[in-house]
Amino acid sequence: MSEKTIEEYRKEMLKMHQKAKPAVAQPLPFIGDPEDTGRGTVIIVVTSNRGALPVSGAIVTVSRAQDNTVIATMRTNENGQTTPLSLSAPKRMLSESPSTTNERPFSLYNITVSAD
Repeated sequence: MSEKTIEEYRKEMLKMHQKAKPAVAQPLPFIGDPEDTGRGTVIIVVTSNRGALPVSGAIVTVSRAQDNTVIATMRTNENGQTTPLSLSAPKRMLSESPSTTNERPFSLYNITVSAD
């Protein structure tokens, strides 16, 4: 068994990095709220720096922005994705035309990610 030098390892890693395809968000089928009942769905995707590699086993916490109440805690799969999470959201019609009320056409949530 021959020992590799640091330079050989560096070259091998560089070749692997050049072959790797960056993780790019793929369009998903519509999984929103066709009935416009005020729900939305989010899938969190966790990748390494510059999206090079998916991060599996990352802990993802979703909480309400206004009071920081935790809604869900999930782990990412081998593709760095969480399972779809249904969240409360304003009705879609609020975002389709200028508002005459003070109701926001969006919801705010905090998402924190923890991984080694």
